[in-house]
Amino acid sequence: MPTQLKGAAAEYKVIKNRLARLAVKGSALDALGEHLKGPTGLVFTKQDPVAVAKALQAFVRTNPQLLIKLGLVEGKVVQPAELKALADLPSKEQLRSQIVGVVQGPMAQLVSLLQAPLRELVYVLDARGKGAAESA
Repeated sequence: MPTQLKGAAAEYKVIKNRLARLAVKGSALDALGEHLKGPTGLVFTKQDPVAVAKALQAFVRTNPQLLIKLGLVEGKVVQPAELKALADLPSKEQLRSQIVGVVQGPMAQLVSLLQAPLRELVYVLDARGKGAAESA
């Protein structure tokens, strides 16, 4: 799993629950304290959480004994089902490219529409020039 997580720019750490509860007590991560029971490993990243969720879901598919207890994404506690839904989302880069494609399509049509009268005028003038050359 650490190899897959490095590809997603994430780190995996096994922690002691007692120390982790003390560390999160009174902080923005306080909601995690009640879930720190039993064997616990933390996965964290400063980059795209979708890539991490995808890597974890891929690892869970091949190793069903791994149990995802909970997630914390941008300060919000996320249940395992929500993490699975997050993993099914496209990455930020894919979403950006889809948005660019959606915006670029109508603009390309507009440019083509605006160029059509000029193109038609050139065709008419060209045909008239060829017609005049043939009759002379």
